Amino acid sequence: MSATVAAPALPHEPGFFQRDLPAYAILSSFLVLTLPLALLAAYAPDSQRIRAVLVVYVFVLGVSHFVLTPTIYLQSSNLRYFNGSWRNRIIYFAIPVAIFLFFDLYATFQVAVVYPLAAMAVRAGIRFLDFSHFSRQTRGVLQLYKTRAGIRFPAWTRPMEALYFFALSLLLFTSFVGGGRFALNTAASLVVAVSAGALFVGMAAGFVVAHIRSASRTAILLPLLYFLFQTSAAVLATYNLAFYGVALAMHYVEYHLLMSPRCFKSTLDPGSPTDKVFGMLRANKLVFYSLLFLLALIVTVFTADFSAMLAMLQGLAGRGRQMPSSSLVLFALFDGLFVFHYFVESFIWRFSEPYYRQTLGPLYFSSRPPAAAGSVRVA
Repeated sequence: MSATVAAPALPHEPGFFQRDLPAYAILSSFLVLTLPLALLAAYAPDSQRIRAVLVVYVFVLGVSHFVLTPTIYLQSSNLRYFNGSWRNRIIYFAIPVAIFLFFDLYATFQVAVVYPLAAMAVRAGIRFLDFSHFSRQTRGVLQLYKTRAGIRFPAWTRPMEALYFFALSLLLFTSFVGGGRFALNTAASLVVAVSAGALFVGMAAGFVVAHIRSASRTAILLPLLYFLFQTSAAVLATYNLAFYGVALAMHYVEYHLLMSPRCFKSTLDPGSPTDKVFGMLRANKLVFYSLLFLLALIVTVFTADFSAMLAMLQGLAGRGRQMPSSSLVLFALFDGLFVFHYFVESFIWRFSEPYYRQTLGPLYFSSRPPAAAGSVRVA
């Protein structure tokens, strides 16, 4: 008599976002960072100590998340994909170069001084890109929470989500145009507010239907909390844009966490010079993040001085003097970095594209949960 003995099953290693720590850390950042920092800023807005705390917060989490984006370009597999078609070359190479070139020329020719209306339009455009980037990433991470929960949401919630998060970016932009505070004093602001409220009700109804369909009573909890927390953060910033930085705490934390697998777990080609360099950088996380925070500190210093520099430029122009072009280009480099981040991030997280689905899917979900929410787009 012979018997076939089955080999013991290897332990299942969950994907990064199937683990509890990343999912709960993102949610806790609203309670640990957004709410306390907002209360501190509201209680003593002129306190130098509180301002120092906010500067450190923005430097450590905010500016560093901008600096982290270019690490995607160090990996040879991404470079090959970027260079794989004319469409990709335009998106990943030509347009980023054009962004930096635009800001270099913008600063060198002192557009902000000579053409103040054009400068206002440029700043408004940057802010709208900023708000849209925030809402797109929020929508994408919500998809990750839904996929993790394995709950089937109604089909009509997907187009509604796109409209809802776009409405949030419009709310923020309305506050920006209104001088930093939202006010129902125009027809446009009233339409945006009513539309956002109606879409919120529709989104809430979608969560109710999904919960009724789910076999688990608690599976809906994490995506629901994420939706409510990010909505609250957006409403807080809409009420007063002075709170926008602290309202982005979840945005910053989730970006750092979601970039971790792409930085430290992605497959590298030992024969690629760029991968060798990146491999050395990521071999020691202390070295990697020390370099990241050093670069973020440099960007923070120059960015903090940028508005003051423009004011100084106006004074110099009045006396017929000019700032050296080399200094202007240096300042413009950091301004371009933000727009570069907003643009590139709208493409490098598209799970709907086969390349990103194949390379990123296994990092975040080692196996597809049942009744998953569908295709995911983080930003």
